[in-house]
Amino acid sequence: MLAVADAGATAAHVHVRDVHMTEGSRETVLYAQVLERVRAQNTDIIINFTAGMGGDLIIGAEKSPDTGRRHRPRRSGRAACSC
Repeated sequence: MLAVADAGATAAHVHVRDVHMTEGSRETVLYAQVLERVRAQNTDIIINFTAGMGGDLIIGAEKSPDTGRRHRPRRSGRAACSC
């Protein structure tokens, strides 16, 4: 990611992998590690994290603080990033 930032990219689309299993991961600790390492060297690039893998990742409370209803991911049918 730092290489593409150095080459002029303003954003990077990122998936994380379990280094032992080499499969995509949804472990939030891995995302935090990537963020920490990148931000230590570059504070400008926009980081677009994704859990991908055909499922939804919801971080935070299960219920909305405003309504008390369960969060439901909204799907527009359009990709937010075509990277």
